[in-house]
Amino acid sequence: MLSLLKLVPTGRLKPVSQVLPSCQWVYQSFSAVTSSLQLTLHDFENKKKVADFEVLFHSCTKVDVAKQLHALLVVLGKAQNVLLSTKLVNLYVTLGDISLSRCTFNLIQKKNIYSWNSMIAAYVHCGRYHEAMNCVNELLSMSSLRPDFYTFPPILKACIHLVDGKKIHCWVFKMGFEHDVFVASSLIHLYSRFGALDVAHKLFVDMPVRDVGSWNAMISGFCQNGNAAEALCVLNSMKVEGVKMDKMTVSSMLPICAQSNDIISGVLIHSYVIKHGLENDVFVSNALINMYSKFGKLQDAQRVFDHMKVRDLVSWNSIIAAYEQNNDPTTALRFFKGMQLVGIQPDLLTVVSLASIFGQLSDQRISRSVHGFVVRQEWLEGDVVIGNALVNILGTFNLEIGITDAILTKLNGDSRGEAAFSVRATQDIVRSDNVDGSFYTKVANIAGTPSMDKAALA
Repeated sequence: MLSLLKLVPTGRLKPVSQVLPSCQWVYQSFSAVTSSLQLTLHDFENKKKVADFEVLFHSCTKVDVAKQLHALLVVLGKAQNVLLSTKLVNLYVTLGDISLSRCTFNLIQKKNIYSWNSMIAAYVHCGRYHEAMNCVNELLSMSSLRPDFYTFPPILKACIHLVDGKKIHCWVFKMGFEHDVFVASSLIHLYSRFGALDVAHKLFVDMPVRDVGSWNAMISGFCQNGNAAEALCVLNSMKVEGVKMDKMTVSSMLPICAQSNDIISGVLIHSYVIKHGLENDVFVSNALINMYSKFGKLQDAQRVFDHMKVRDLVSWNSIIAAYEQNNDPTTALRFFKGMQLVGIQPDLLTVVSLASIFGQLSDQRISRSVHGFVVRQEWLEGDVVIGNALVNILGTFNLEIGITDAILTKLNGDSRGEAAFSVRATQDIVRSDNVDGSFYTKVANIAGTPSMDKAALA
């Protein structure tokens, strides 16, 4: 912090306590910081020079340091500078404190559209979609300002209901932004997310100018809704118009190649990746591993994994799942141990693969360890998929009904259990003679079946 504060210009003015008596507490707290750094108050009070605040903003990596910078702006009388205050709004949300972002935003007396856009984007960044919509409504109803093309992309992402998106679309049309490339791409994402592909495609066709982001939006929309043929058709049109695929295009298309059982297109895309130097991108490599695993090409999947310079949790999960799903639990377990050696912690998807691996290896001891790990992480209460996996593995070994009964009790409290629970997972368990009636009742409650007995499950 010492090196940063030295960037602030020097000069001579009256003490801050005389200039800002109402901010005495700010002065006192800031004086403590400056005295510890052996700097005088005159170092911060020169109206003739402009501090390099950009460097200070980029150097704030903790909320406490950002607060010190905020105090500096107050002391210098720049807290009402719209540009600097809005930078503070963005800084606080980047550091994970949305409440301080909102407080700083509220203190800006003369807000401009940049300030409003930053606050809306901050809420969307934190997943606070309801607050983001309220902020937009406040902008539209209480302010003389009007949205611009930077306002709409984040707020369209925040729409949790299609009707909200249609309202925003009306504003887009009214203000003449429907042909803006960024706004139109965001609208395509919106309608694709809700399955309205006809509307999304019409918006795409009507665009006078398309960039690679527009093409990606339409391709991704078809891929997310399982329309493989349409996605490939858009990709071919993209090639005809001379637009090159980027990492997002590749990451969207590779899963659809596996879904449509089109290994030729997948290999051609891989060739394009190598030719254009995209093989070092983590997302692209992960998508390639998943695609080759779906086709059972484990050697190709491992070759992609081995050539990765950077591997994230998804990379390890992908290669582990590739061998687990292709009935090679020994190799999958070897990769899991390698994942542990490099210090990457498993998540839910890792544990789901592990449950299947240890079930195939018939290792009761380690299976109990997996169960204990899940319980300690408190994942069982929040995810029915992991519960299903544990019931499967425990049923394979015909372990104690008490353990499985506890899992079913946890799953019964999950609102998603009715739709997701598989009764087949309990078939190996219920063949035991020491199962009482309460066990079947719990299974029936989770499965949504009005009544169930041993004969129904056997």
